[in-house]
Amino acid sequence: MGRLSIVVLFTPELARQREFYEKSLGMSAASAAARWVQFGTRDAALALRALDAGEKPRIELGFDVGSLDGRLSQLNGRGVKPVGKLEESPDCRIARVADPEGNVIQLVERQKPTAPGPWPRLSHAIVNSARFATA
Repeated sequence: MGRLSIVVLFTPELARQREFYEKSLGMSAASAAARWVQFGTRDAALALRALDAGEKPRIELGFDVGSLDGRLSQLNGRGVKPVGKLEESPDCRIARVADPEGNVIQLVERQKPTAPGPWPRLSHAIVNSARFATA
């Protein structure tokens, strides 16, 4: 598995969360759209994504992989199946898998490296687990 490249916080209140990260924590948005805000960080990106009605807030962790097809084949051999559809854009291809508690992990094959910037470093992400041994 490659490096942790993104942490996505899914939120029902995107504007409120964005305001907190910008005004309270002093972070600046590197990119934004109607349902997405990505903050400038070094090493791993921090992003907020709006939820659809009825969806529960959650976090997704994204890891870079050299070959998405190769990694999916390897995981399939271990009994791990993708969840949802493969996403493709000019920047990357993303597949998702779930851990035993349903936490989603993105496998990200980038078309080009992430641009460096004068951003704060995201040092780590913590995933709390009720069934730690199986996760």
